[in-house]
Amino acid sequence: MAGVRVDLPAVLLRQGGARVYATQGQERIPDRARSLDSWACATTTVGRVSSPETEPRSSSPPTPVGLRFELFVEDVEASVRFYRSTLGLEPPTTWQPVGYVSLRAGVVTIGVQHLSKLPAGHHFSPGRLAGPRGVGLEIVIEVDDVDFAHATAAPQAERCGGVVEPLAEQPWGLRDFRLIDPDGYYLRISSPRR
Repeated sequence: MAGVRVDLPAVLLRQGGARVYATQGQERIPDRARSLDSWACATTTVGRVSSPETEPRSSSPPTPVGLRFELFVEDVEASVRFYRSTLGLEPPTTWQPVGYVSLRAGVVTIGVQHLSKLPAGHHFSPGRLAGPRGVGLEIVIEVDDVDFAHATAAPQAERCGGVVEPLAEQPWGLRDFRLIDPDGYYLRISSPRR
């Protein structure tokens, strides 16, 4: 079987739900091991394959690699329109208003889903979502130019069923403004003062 020869320290490869452990050595790795998801790594001798249940546990906590917010909304189309118009978050080209929609710009991802699509027994039951959404939560999005972000969002927010608050200089060194989306989720858009 064709493969690739490597001479590197041990690394961990992931494919599907299993992890392939590699060890120091000079053996060949099958070609199929070179196309593991989007992991850009060279590796060494394949050791053993384990499932997540049998993996050794590290003594340090896992390293976060991303963050996204998922908002449960009354009207997915209205939410997509609001976030696209005010913050430039884009849905996939083939999105449907009946399911979950992931909106993205740069490193920011906000997912929206109609609250009726939540499964029975979900933490966010209809009773818990009966009042205003996002109570006690402020979603902070940092931008490189808050003045431009405000100039973009201000004329769109009310037109799309939300609210925009004025720009303000904060005593902690940021310049920011707030948006309230059509469901009442509260967002702070900020950048450091210039």
